[in-house]
Amino acid sequence: MWSALHIQMRCGKRGLKGSTGPPGPQGPPGARGERGIPGTPGKDGTPGMPGVVAWEVRRNDSRSNELLIPPSILSENLPRHVTSVPERSYLQLQCGASGNPRPVIQWSKTSGAAIPIGSWHHSSVIGTILNITVVNREHMGEYMCIADNGIPPRASYKFRLEVQFPPFIRVCHQTIRVQLGGMAILECDIEAFPEPSVWWERDDGKPLEQSPKHRMEVYDKRDLYKFKMRLNITKITYQDHGSYHCAAKNVMDITKGTVMVYDGTKRVSMDSGELRREVVYGERPPKKVDIHDICPPQLSCDNCPQNKCGFSDFGGCFDIRQLVSDVNYTGLSPRQGVGILEAVGKPVFKGNMDDTHGYWMYDALPRTESISEKLWVTRSNNSWYIFEYNKKDDVKRGQSRSIRLPYPFKGNGHVVYNGSFYYNPENRSSIYRLDLGSAQTTHNKPQYHMELILPGLRINDNNYLYSRDHDSSYVDFDVDENGLWVIYGLPLNYTAVLKVDTVNMRAQQAWNISIDHHRFGEMFIASGVLYAVHNVTGPSLEIRLALDLYRHAILDVHLSFSNPFRKTTMIRYNHKMKVCIYN
Repeated sequence: MWSALHIQMRCGKRGLKGSTGPPGPQGPPGARGERGIPGTPGKDGTPGMPGVVAWEVRRNDSRSNELLIPPSILSENLPRHVTSVPERSYLQLQCGASGNPRPVIQWSKTSGAAIPIGSWHHSSVIGTILNITVVNREHMGEYMCIADNGIPPRASYKFRLEVQFPPFIRVCHQTIRVQLGGMAILECDIEAFPEPSVWWERDDGKPLEQSPKHRMEVYDKRDLYKFKMRLNITKITYQDHGSYHCAAKNVMDITKGTVMVYDGTKRVSMDSGELRREVVYGERPPKKVDIHDICPPQLSCDNCPQNKCGFSDFGGCFDIRQLVSDVNYTGLSPRQGVGILEAVGKPVFKGNMDDTHGYWMYDALPRTESISEKLWVTRSNNSWYIFEYNKKDDVKRGQSRSIRLPYPFKGNGHVVYNGSFYYNPENRSSIYRLDLGSAQTTHNKPQYHMELILPGLRINDNNYLYSRDHDSSYVDFDVDENGLWVIYGLPLNYTAVLKVDTVNMRAQQAWNISIDHHRFGEMFIASGVLYAVHNVTGPSLEIRLALDLYRHAILDVHLSFSNPFRKTTMIRYNHKMKVCIYN
């Protein structure tokens, strides 16, 4: 009975599936699989807007609300990256910038070549606007406008100026004489833009083909618009004698030059026209003209229309032009002050010294208020030193700091400007800058990057500046709203004026004025205007010559002021107080 029951239970039907039980404990991790193939890299995101970098200004150990912001080029009215204009057109280019302090804009060619501005060539031009009155092919090239305010980094913008003009051909050797069996080499100099298609042809107008007989090449490409064409004719025969034409054609026009091949055994007279060397075909480049050449100051003067007129003492006329020298002028900064002196007050006595001559100086551009009270004195009896006084009362007490100069000074025309002493070293045709803040009381070794050679200055007894009342100075310094100026004499007793970049000790611009400085007792500069004082020893001083150096224009000035001390050896304009200083 037990066995039968057992069989019945094994042969019964399977029951329903039960619910899933809880998961068991996690087993150990398996082995790491192989690395898959890298996916496709994603695209770069959009660059974010650059932030503004600024520095806080600290004055006298206290914070100021002013922020110093580096320059940034403004996108409005910028030249196109490729600016194309026809030759002889008028072009005005603009480049503005923001920042604090206000940035200075400087234009230059990236190649380092000079920019023609009228008859002058400038390594760079200062100002937000670059005016090209008559576009010339020499203006072509890559330009950069740079904005700089002393806060790094500088900002810049590049563009390329293309000047379109028809082909111009110059043939240096128009007549080629070759013996039979020899080889003739024909050459043409080409100037054109856009770049032209070129070929050689005979009088029948049929272009020559490249062959062992006629080998043609184009070479010496430069300045985007210049190149040379050459034709080699081998094994000359009688059939090869005659005229050949080098032809150049672009979208502006077509021009053809002529070269003639003759028998080299024929004798030619020296008077023969065949021996003329250079012949040109096509339109020459336009004359270089500046806006001041087209619109000169409206001044009347008889018999001298080419000169500056209006000053009556020397026939009413004189010439002013750029001082020609080996110096590479950096260009004038934007003009900061405009005005004419209307009156000069009576001199005020400040003190005296026992020296033959000397000069009391305040800093014309003090960096702090404490420095503005300092006084510097030079004495002709001790030209190796400049004496520094913390204030005027220290002069009477004799409390000074003696600063030894790298070279002894010459004359009485020096100046203290922006913490440095500028002077003419003895027996040197130059000006020197000495930083008074770091100067030592014993010996200062000369630093040649602090010296600027004055073009055309000759050191000799006959070339003293101004009348015989001075007899000691070759160089005179002036400071106005535009910076530091230097006046000195040239051969033929002409007068030179030079504007100085005091940061880099380089010449910004220099003028050659055909007026004899010996006929004047003193000159000084105020707001970019050169004033000449007729004498310095009479009871009154008179100014009847005033020349605007920026506009090359004579100004209508006639000033007279008293001279009670009868021995004025220096007159200088103080642009901060708007007064003239005597010495």
